[in-house]
Amino acid sequence: AMLWIAKLDYLITSAKDLEVYGYIPHTGYDLLIKILHFLWKVRNCLHYICRRKNDRLYFEYQRRLAKIAGFRREKGKRVVEVFLNELHSNMDMLKDMY
Repeated sequence: AMLWIAKLDYLITSAKDLEVYGYIPHTGYDLLIKILHFLWKVRNCLHYICRRKNDRLYFEYQRRLAKIAGFRREKGKRVVEVFLNELHSNMDMLKDMY
């Protein structure tokens, strides 16, 4: 949604244009791409689990999605906790960018 709004408001054609026209710094673009790839991976795993388009990460999908996406236990945290920490971290970074 953010990219669509930027395309309408700033008449850009791609995410790279946000950097080219100075709306975000080069390091911001690299971070944006990293975040978008993570979110697309989560979305694709969610579609796979549901066997249809679904963009809502209900509680019942979280553990399975974390395992399918390749997350592992870390420092005593369960797989789902590691996944949700990463998801929230990426969402916070995206929110802070814009």
